[in-house]
Amino acid sequence: MVVAPGDLAGPASSAEESWAGAGNGFAAYPGLASRLALIDVDPSIHPTAQAIGELALPRLAAGEGVPAEQALPVYVRHRVALTTAEREAGIRL
Repeated sequence: MVVAPGDLAGPASSAEESWAGAGNGFAAYPGLASRLALIDVDPSIHPTAQAIGELALPRLAAGEGVPAEQALPVYVRHRVALTTAEREAGIRL
């Protein structure tokens, strides 16, 4: 999901859990980590294809995969363009 930093809710956690943050968003918004009560943040960490694969493997093993020809991308960024009808209606992003 894509949300404004001010709209981001902190992770739900119990007394036994703690959360850390990763990614350059924390460098761009330095107050975000404290607002979310994160124990640590490393803005230099970015996801790798290997990490994504390791996260996906248990889900694939649980039968949540689809054949390659049915795989579709999931876009989570804000819209960067308008449709022709939106432009003609004078809508702006």
